[in-house]
Amino acid sequence: MVRDPVERAISWYYYVRAPWYFVERKNAFPDIPLPSSSWLRKDYETCVRKKDKECRYEEGQVRPDFAQLTEFFCGQDHNCTGFNTEFALKRAIENVEKHYAVVGILEEMNMTLTVLEHYIPRFFKGAKDLL
Repeated sequence: MVRDPVERAISWYYYVRAPWYFVERKNAFPDIPLPSSSWLRKDYETCVRKKDKECRYEEGQVRPDFAQLTEFFCGQDHNCTGFNTEFALKRAIENVEKHYAVVGILEEMNMTLTVLEHYIPRFFKGAKDLL
């Protein structure tokens, strides 16, 4: 089960701006400076429209702050690193097709459970009814 890639990026953007996140970071790393209030208040749409560095997702770009799903499914090969590279996408697709019967999308839970109910009814029969 994975998050929708766009929803995941938006969620991460706001997660790193949560007040409790900075309290934890400040406790762990007392010497790091606190971010500006304008940075904390900036919404995701503005960040994307202004093409701020943290909201750009360019092919081959390495984002140590945000791993993408193709990297998870691609594996540990050095060529799997980097945003949406052709190699990473191809390898990720191969790995999903070879090693996963179903990959569900969290935001499409009912659809995923419907697929699982039909694919493995012994374990998932009636799973949707439990939501």
